[in-house]
Amino acid sequence: MPSVVPALGSSVRVLQAAPSGIAMKKTPRRVAERPDPDRDTMRPEYDFSHGVRGVTAARYREGTNVILLDPDVNALVPDSAAVNEALRTFARLVKPRRSARPRPRSAP
Repeated sequence: MPSVVPALGSSVRVLQAAPSGIAMKKTPRRVAERPDPDRDTMRPEYDFSHGVRGVTAARYREGTNVILLDPDVNALVPDSAAVNEALRTFARLVKPRRSARPRPRSAP
């Protein structure tokens, strides 16, 4: 239980923890061994012997727009072309039609 000890020169009482007998030293941390930069770390199942450098760089620079579909929606469409066609059809259906008459402005 903490003991109450008055601070010198002040009427404020300060709580101090009772000594527990356990040293509060931090244990020294081990220095992590750095891997040898010349060691080959490529797994044998990876084969890049027929790879072409920079083949997707232009597409990567353009950026991507990834949309995740729920499993039930994914079951409705076979591929991305079908998704794009469905979205275009939906956009045509909900696109607001312009009327021949201008809308009256509301008063401020």
